[in-house]
Amino acid sequence: MLIIYFLFFLTVHGFLLNNQQSNGGQTLPANQYMPLSTFFEEEKRLQQTMENLHHDTTTLRHDMDSSFALLTSQLQQKLDLLDTKLANIDKKNETKQDLEEKYKTLEQNYNNTNSLSVQERARSQDFLALYNLTTSSLNELTMHTKQLENEHNTSVRMMDHRIDYLMNETRVIQNSMDIQFSNIQKNQSDSINEISMRLQETDKRDNLKFSNLQKQMNDSTELVFMTAHTTSGTSSPGILKFDNVKFSVGMSNLSSYKSTGKYICEKAGLYLISASIRTNTNNGYFDMYLNGNKISSTVISYNHNNPTYMYFTGTVVQAIQLRANDSMWVYSPNSAMVQSGLWSTLTILKVK
Repeated sequence: MLIIYFLFFLTVHGFLLNNQQSNGGQTLPANQYMPLSTFFEEEKRLQQTMENLHHDTTTLRHDMDSSFALLTSQLQQKLDLLDTKLANIDKKNETKQDLEEKYKTLEQNYNNTNSLSVQERARSQDFLALYNLTTSSLNELTMHTKQLENEHNTSVRMMDHRIDYLMNETRVIQNSMDIQFSNIQKNQSDSINEISMRLQETDKRDNLKFSNLQKQMNDSTELVFMTAHTTSGTSSPGILKFDNVKFSVGMSNLSSYKSTGKYICEKAGLYLISASIRTNTNNGYFDMYLNGNKISSTVISYNHNNPTYMYFTGTVVQAIQLRANDSMWVYSPNSAMVQSGLWSTLTILKVK
């Protein structure tokens, strides 16, 4: 049974593979290559079987040779015995018929022995052909194994080249991504710095606007007020000094004002200025100046036919928008007598 199976195995030159798979538009059989471990194990098992078969063939040939030698020896012995018996028959005058029968029997035995020898030789030839076929199949299997190894090595080399290519591409892409990421970080940092600088500038502008607005609000809500009178009468041309300050709020330069008669604005805003002057000089002129520019004039006069000793009061009220460091004063261009005390008053009031 083992010999029949082995002969059937040697006559098979391929396997029918199912479960085809598609790869890149080409149809390739699945499991095209058996694992190397299975292949080497099958090869080892086949070599062992061939060695056993070779050993069995050698043993069989040896047994056949031994059997043939034994049969030959037995035949020779029988022939010798036959000769002896024939001699004895001749000697004993056996009948010719008995001798022929014995000869026929001996010839039949010889023919049977010769047929057995031919069968043994044919069997030996069959085993030899089987051995040669096994050797040829082993050679084909070895060549196929080498071909598979070469294809496997080629596939491994191509895979290694593909892996190296992919690794190089990956490194190039990684470097490009690192550069792009660095540029993005730099641009983001520059944008953040620019936004931060703009925010700081905006904060500064807002703070400055708020400070100015706060200052304007403080200036507009801060009270500035002064009421002053003249301390002595004057009759010479010049600036009238209302140096007797009765009440003042929000003024820090009173000493300069008292000595010069000029009011220096410290807080910008809308001011209401009132000057009331009492004099007995006919055609007495009194002018109000702002930064050296005349802004109002007042004249006090009366009919000279009336009694000469008469007093009149002239009053002027101005609403003026003053800026910081603006100066304002009252000026007498002629020799007009100004009565001092409560008769002549200058009032300055910051309205807004």
